Amino acid sequence: MPYLNKIITVTLISILAYAAWVVFSGYDEVSAGLQRVSVQGFAVLVLLSLFNYGVRFLRWHWMIARVTGVSVPLKAHMECYVSGFALTATPGKVGEALRSVYLKEYGVKASDSLAALFAERLIDLISVLIIGSFALFYFEQFQWAAYLVIAVVVVSGLCLRSRLFLQMLESLATNARHPTVKKVLSGLSRTLQAAAKFMGWRIWLVGLVMGVVSWGAEAWGFVLLVKWLTGNEWILLAAGIYSLSMIVGALSFMPGGLGGAEAVMASMLVMLGVSFSDATVATIICRVVTLWLAIFIGLAVMAKLQMRYKATFRVEE
Repeated sequence: MPYLNKIITVTLISILAYAAWVVFSGYDEVSAGLQRVSVQGFAVLVLLSLFNYGVRFLRWHWMIARVTGVSVPLKAHMECYVSGFALTATPGKVGEALRSVYLKEYGVKASDSLAALFAERLIDLISVLIIGSFALFYFEQFQWAAYLVIAVVVVSGLCLRSRLFLQMLESLATNARHPTVKKVLSGLSRTLQAAAKFMGWRIWLVGLVMGVVSWGAEAWGFVLLVKWLTGNEWILLAAGIYSLSMIVGALSFMPGGLGGAEAVMASMLVMLGVSFSDATVATIICRVVTLWLAIFIGLAVMAKLQMRYKATFRVEE
């Protein structure tokens, strides 16, 4: 598994970066912050992340069954879905397309699962944008961005439901003269047309509600984390900070959003008056119980699936 070396490399670099950050922030201050969170606090944060994974899986399972008509056994489908988490630390999380490989065994076409993945990513992005807009309204200099978020949500919904928009995009791709522009527009056109069947109004609305609920759970975990560390109960604000950092991390196209997400999360907390050491603790703990928890669970499930497929291959030989 060549990608395993990349995961190990990213993990080691992250551990070293986090360790250096802790030393720079002050080991004693960070240690005191960890004690305020407590083991019980960690358990609550892990449960909220698991809730996030569970709701997103149920949404995915429903989308696949509703659009393709293929009914994948629940346990097997969950394993296929969670295995993709192993490659979350890839730019834009594109590695999560791994689930498409495993789903082919159950009759789900790769084109359908990839289109569903695109639709899922778009729904998640808009869900996180909605939560993140709460923080934007707090910072006056960023209020314009909050209104932009609302506009993006409305326009995205209308465009994906508009045959005219898809036809215009296809026409632009056909008539484009520059090879790179033509390739990009053609790829975008094909992807949107494939994903369109996963973007019916019912799927869109149900998926969006489930997206806000699932990502809202992790955002709520960050709210609790900030409260335990600072004593301040910034509900909408802390939830918004979490969401905005996830968006910046995704847009950075760094593996797992590493670096970008941490920088935004810690910086916005410091802007609110949180000490640098507490901002460090909040950021590192948040990333461990969200990003890294998902990666390690995904690796365990992927290893199980790989062993099963190898055993099946040997029997067939």
